[in-house]
Amino acid sequence: MLGGMAAHGRGTAVALTVSGAYSFLVAATTPFTVAADAAVAAPLAVASVLLAVAWRGDLAHGGASGLRTGSSTAPPVALPWFVLVGLVVGWEVVCFVALPRSLHPTLSSMYDAVSRCRPAKAVIVFGWLALGRQLVRR
Repeated sequence: MLGGMAAHGRGTAVALTVSGAYSFLVAATTPFTVAADAAVAAPLAVASVLLAVAWRGDLAHGGASGLRTGSSTAPPVALPWFVLVGLVVGWEVVCFVALPRSLHPTLSSMYDAVSRCRPAKAVIVFGWLALGRQLVRR
């Protein structure tokens, strides 16, 4: 049992190290270049494959990740995501129609200001990877 916990700890340490290094690699790219696009697309491709494999495994075992079939309501776990997306969309719409932009920044303009600093951009990428990991694990 202790050996399994140690192996899990090593795996977590390796995942954190690789994710941290990858975050700094992505932070070093210039936006809207092939290198930046590829660096962002790689984790999306990996996540898509992992989700497809997990989904296929659930279907092979007669389940669908605990989602109710034939129900017209979203699972309660989805409610916070709907609220978050609604708040973000609302923020973007208000900022889009409000002028001047310097007083009402959009998320992309705030990100642009922060991402000029490579370490800050690396922290944002690391957070993005961590969020993606949590979504894939569910």
